[in-house]
Amino acid sequence: MSGSGDVAPGSVDLTISLGERGAGRTFARAPTGADLSFLQLFGLDEESPLDRVDPAHVYRPAEDLFQDQPPVAGTFIVFPTLRPFREPPPLPSLRLDAAETAEILGADANERIYDAADPFERDNGGVFRLTIPYQVSSEGLISSFSLGAFGIRDGSERISLGDRLLVRGIDYDLDYDVGQVTLRDPEALFGADPDGVVRATWEQKQIFRTAPTSVAGLRATYSLGDGGAIDVLGLYRSEQTLVNRP
Repeated sequence: MSGSGDVAPGSVDLTISLGERGAGRTFARAPTGADLSFLQLFGLDEESPLDRVDPAHVYRPAEDLFQDQPPVAGTFIVFPTLRPFREPPPLPSLRLDAAETAEILGADANERIYDAADPFERDNGGVFRLTIPYQVSSEGLISSFSLGAFGIRDGSERISLGDRLLVRGIDYDLDYDVGQVTLRDPEALFGADPDGVVRATWEQKQIFRTAPTSVAGLRATYSLGDGGAIDVLGLYRSEQTLVNRP
């Protein structure tokens, strides 16, 4: 969920929804008629009734391994099973075994992201959306931060510190692909405005593009006199692929 190991565990929240959070469903209905949140169904909120991810599922290698340089850096949310969106785990606290949780998930189960032969179909076969707000605590000045979006449109960003509009290449650098902002001289920037708030707006590139398609047709008729006629109709369709494969 983050490349930083300084995520405050108590600040981590998680909402799992079908599609966008604002319009998507966040629960499944059990045969008993009770609504079970996807957070519970996928085993991330088994012990707590507060509909929040249990801290036991938040993994920070830097803290848990007690190493200066852990082999894996960052903060992760760990599901209790390998394929939670197809095979949810049993929930002993609710007296539900794996077969019963799979029945509750029912038609919402997503098999494509695990079993589709085409990697493009696997990568774009998502059904559930994970919304994860959290806070990062750090000592000293933060020299880089993420905009939380991928595919930023070149030159569309507007980043300001207080009332000052920052200039790319002078005050900051931006990786447009991953949305990572790096301040070139944070000490000078915040020295002039210690209480300044960084604000950013940007535009994103279109993620899904329609493949260019060409369609051509030909129709011809050959008369046979009183015997009738022969009609020929031919159609040609060509569609470019979104990904290149050998």
